[in-house]
Amino acid sequence: MKKPPPAPAGAFALYGQGEPEVLQAYDTSHGERDLRYVYLLRCPDGTKIALKAARNAFTTPERVEGWAALTEHYNALGIYAPRFLKTAQGQYTAGVGGFLVYAEEYIDGVMAEAQEETSAGKPDFRKSEAGVAMLETLGLAAANPAPLVPWSTSWCLYDRFDDDDQTDENSECATKLTAHIAENFPQYALRAQAVLAKYFQLRAEFEPIYRALPKAVFQGDLGPNNVVLDHNGAFKGVCDFNLSGTEPVLNMLLCECRACWNGTENEKFALFAEPGAQRAQDELTARFLRHATRHYKLTDAEKRAFNTLYNITYAFRWQNYGFLKYHLGKQGKRRAPVILEWIERQMARDDAWQMLP
Repeated sequence: MKKPPPAPAGAFALYGQGEPEVLQAYDTSHGERDLRYVYLLRCPDGTKIALKAARNAFTTPERVEGWAALTEHYNALGIYAPRFLKTAQGQYTAGVGGFLVYAEEYIDGVMAEAQEETSAGKPDFRKSEAGVAMLETLGLAAANPAPLVPWSTSWCLYDRFDDDDQTDENSECATKLTAHIAENFPQYALRAQAVLAKYFQLRAEFEPIYRALPKAVFQGDLGPNNVVLDHNGAFKGVCDFNLSGTEPVLNMLLCECRACWNGTENEKFALFAEPGAQRAQDELTARFLRHATRHYKLTDAEKRAFNTLYNITYAFRWQNYGFLKYHLGKQGKRRAPVILEWIERQMARDDAWQMLP
């Protein structure tokens, strides 16, 4: 992780008297159009805070106020979340040096990212006790929804996450992946184009159903990097609410609970093309969904919609997009037909609903 530049001049003075000690600083930016810097500070009175400076399309005063309200809601549900702090002027944000600056309480606990997470040869965090408790927060937030906000999480379907986006991430991945196949493997161009046409047909037919599904406001970025443990290693809560927003409950459940392949890239591709591994993934997804719905009862409409939502979104989730693009680049001529067949199968499955609890 890159070291960020010094905090914008005057940013520290918003939250205390005197100059604080900078304990750590992080650059979590995603390119020049999405700058995000974090400064962990010890103030002269001994308190610690996390000061954040952002310059991107989605970090706005309105959203920061919404994130602050959602952390209060999560705490009221018994899910610890570091609270947002107000400036000396009583505001949650301030514009300083071209950045939007805001601050949060210093995290009271231990970050779960120190534990093993899903990567080559490592177990899925969601299988751990802390991971199970993390998934259960989805059901708690869905069963006890906070007031809805007029923006989505980054998992959004049909809607853009921010003003810099041309479309939602899922349709962007579908368009780019099929275009890549058509351009680089012309023998499969018609097949790739048919996949994309089917994708947009399904989307258009499903949109009114999707729009009517129950919604809730979620933290929006679950994972060991954003899970807080107590000092005994037990789940305590979640942090980092900057991707939080309103989302259909069903989409959030599918996005957060779908199992992923594990192992090296070649090991994962071998599993990817193996029917038995597909069944194992389905079983693991069903297990994660049981945890996520412990506190939330799916409606009949959600149960009916699940299969089509899976058909539309799963093959083109961001994680799958990166995985498939990697293998198209490495051994594309051999693997393009395998990948296309897998995508077509996911889009045509009529048994995905069996993963529901």
